[in-house]
Amino acid sequence: MRVVNEQLELRDKILGWLADEDYEVKIDAPPPNAPIEWIIKATSKVPLRANIIIQQPKTKKDRIVITLGVMISDHHKRGLKNLKVQERAEIIYNLLSDLQSICPECLILAQPSYLEPESFVFTKIIYYESLERQGFLDSIRKLVNMFSMLVIGLSSKFGPFKQAQKRSDYENMGYI
Repeated sequence: MRVVNEQLELRDKILGWLADEDYEVKIDAPPPNAPIEWIIKATSKVPLRANIIIQQPKTKKDRIVITLGVMISDHHKRGLKNLKVQERAEIIYNLLSDLQSICPECLILAQPSYLEPESFVFTKIIYYESLERQGFLDSIRKLVNMFSMLVIGLSSKFGPFKQAQKRSDYENMGYI
């Protein structure tokens, strides 16, 4: 019972840290049978609305996992598809190198593949022994900065959107 109380105390502490920084926060129920104790969804406010997921895994109780997913706009997907494979690979490599320099300890995945990405997922793991307010909030800011850098990088190559066709052109995926 003590572990459960500690996990809930940690969850509530994280909720407070995010609320103090003006993130919109809510607790979400884990999907059925998912190996997750709890989920916090946090959304940054203007000028950039980024959806961040903080999770407590059931099987790895010594850490939390912070994730941010970014959908690639149709405009940028078309731009990438119109390139030769070698050019596309160079652009993605340069983007990933720039993103990795922001957060060397982060895992960056392209889905479904690196040569034809439809989305990117940025993940940071923080272990309890190093979990404190400033480091946690710095990690959140790094992921939001990575979101910005991805959009800026693609826009510098293919141009910014003229006008969003749908809300998801400007927002990230959220729950991954």
